[in-house]
Amino acid sequence: MVHIGLRCTKCKATYPKGTLYLCPKCQGILDVEYNYDKIVLSRKALEQSLDRTVWRYRDLLPCSKEAKEVSLGEGGTPLHKASRLTAILGTNVMLKDESRNPTGSFKDRAISVAVSWAIEQGAKRLVSASSGNAAASVAAYSAKAGLDCYLLFDSKSPPTKHLQPTVYGAKGLSVKNLFTGTPQDLSELLYTLSNRLDAYNIFCWALINPYTLEGNKTIAYEICEALNWSAPDAVVVPVGGGDNLVAEWKGFKEMLGMGLIDKLPKMVGVQSTKADPLVKAWKSGSETVAPIETPSSIASGINVPYTGDHTLKAIRESKGAAVAVDDEEILLAEKEIASLEGVWVEPSSASAVAAVPKLVESGIVSKDDVVVCVLTGSGLKDTDAARKFTPTVQKVNRDLEEIMRAFKRM
Repeated sequence: MVHIGLRCTKCKATYPKGTLYLCPKCQGILDVEYNYDKIVLSRKALEQSLDRTVWRYRDLLPCSKEAKEVSLGEGGTPLHKASRLTAILGTNVMLKDESRNPTGSFKDRAISVAVSWAIEQGAKRLVSASSGNAAASVAAYSAKAGLDCYLLFDSKSPPTKHLQPTVYGAKGLSVKNLFTGTPQDLSELLYTLSNRLDAYNIFCWALINPYTLEGNKTIAYEICEALNWSAPDAVVVPVGGGDNLVAEWKGFKEMLGMGLIDKLPKMVGVQSTKADPLVKAWKSGSETVAPIETPSSIASGINVPYTGDHTLKAIRESKGAAVAVDDEEILLAEKEIASLEGVWVEPSSASAVAAVPKLVESGIVSKDDVVVCVLTGSGLKDTDAARKFTPTVQKVNRDLEEIMRAFKRM
């Protein structure tokens, strides 16, 4: 077994495999550890692999070689060269399109690995809470594995994000003020609920389940391979709780440690000005992220009152930045990504592209840099947001002249 245990990122205490929640000694976040000396990963072997899912990197994932993979084909998403966006944004933009995962978001990577790990630990049912995308993933992978699934939805999330998990057969409840308060409040709720339901807690946040990071770090592996075994100059990631950015940073560091790349990128976290706890902490020079009271962004996936301290640490370690963008800028970016590059993503994803002009203006990235924007979820996740910038479709009769007149008026 290459996975050897967990280590607290704060006090460095070690814990056995399977440990969940925060370090009981100092409340630090736990990190999944591996014996990297036993991992032999070559460029040639990866390039020749027929498997394009996250499981092609199995040696860098926690599950044993004997464990059953619960997979729906997650991973292997395209990295688009965004030529038309590049022309207007002032730097070389590439789009890592995570909307192409089975349930339409990057969460499928995390949940495929986490569900596989949970089953290896003997789990028979799963419980989680979500602003939307993770709920769909947990529901779909529970269905694939034949596990009962209990979900708490944020009542403020788009209706589609409540519908999708129940289509997969999950038992779901829309909860008012689900993410109000502190991370500790949510952790206590899920800990108690997990015990009462006798269900494995697969909440997609390292503060509760550190194993959910492990699938997401494969985004970094794929970016490096797509760039001919080099890292970009900057990676721009929408941030709610912050796990995706932290996981990718871990992935880049693992690639560097194994000699597969020769440099590390700057990690940039993006939030809405209406939900920006991370940005406030980064700007103030704080070592911790304080919760805000009333997040109100249109970007449901990042509309959170708190972000993990591990995200702030990763940004500082990478010499990156935290940037806030207005909701109006987010919607404009969603429209431009779709109309210029043919990729429709939800507002949370679009925030990454909306941040690029600010990064260029501030000098965080230059015109010659390669900047990868991670597009975390499909536009189909939130159709109501897209209606804010799209015209109503006109109704006409089946008459050629009437059709022509209508087109000329558009």
